[in-house]
Amino acid sequence: MKITQLVTYCLSIPKTLYFNFRCFELKKAIKLPIFISYKVKLKQLGKGIIEVQNDHIKLFMIKIGFNGTEEISPKKSMINLEKGKIIFKGPCAISEGCIIGVSNGGILEFGQYFSANRNFFVSCNRSVIFGDDVMIGWNVTLFDANGHTIFKNGKKKEAFKPILIGNHVWICSESHVLKGSEIANGSIIAYGSLIYSKFTCENSLYGGTPVRLLQQEIKWKR
Repeated sequence: MKITQLVTYCLSIPKTLYFNFRCFELKKAIKLPIFISYKVKLKQLGKGIIEVQNDHIKLFMIKIGFNGTEEISPKKSMINLEKGKIIFKGPCAISEGCIIGVSNGGILEFGQYFSANRNFFVSCNRSVIFGDDVMIGWNVTLFDANGHTIFKNGKKKEAFKPILIGNHVWICSESHVLKGSEIANGSIIAYGSLIYSKFTCENSLYGGTPVRLLQQEIKWKR
């Protein structure tokens, strides 16, 4: 372990203690399931807004704000839970530069063995669900809302639509996933893609702006 990394871990212990005891009841908080970097800005924390739904909770099984591809400069990290909930189903690793925002009663769910590289951005206003074994590249954005009110022929368009990411999905770097998107199990989203609709063909490679089906019968591993 590098000295700088060790120093970061040590400096993060106070915020980690605060985070766990602020968000969980004592029985779960003393297990310290979440290890969070001292660099992560925290807003609107409270009891009941973060859940770890796992029968085998381990020390620091969820890591937020650490490491990532060294060649990519991390942005400032922040977790803002204005009104909503985050659910962790198991081990999870989210790198530096992450911005996680949940508002308007939204539910953000991470499956087991989720990982995201630097500058992962997710804004959840309705529902953003990741299956198990999902891998996210650097500078990936997910946004399940329009951001501003949009009208068509005088009628307000639907502002929010859920995002559903299946199991064993790899979303490559610089990609954007917008409201109403659905990505099937075993899929790969190519570098720099734009997704805003449903893609239900499993074990396939999708790519482009907008994204389209490129290849089928694809397999990948970490």
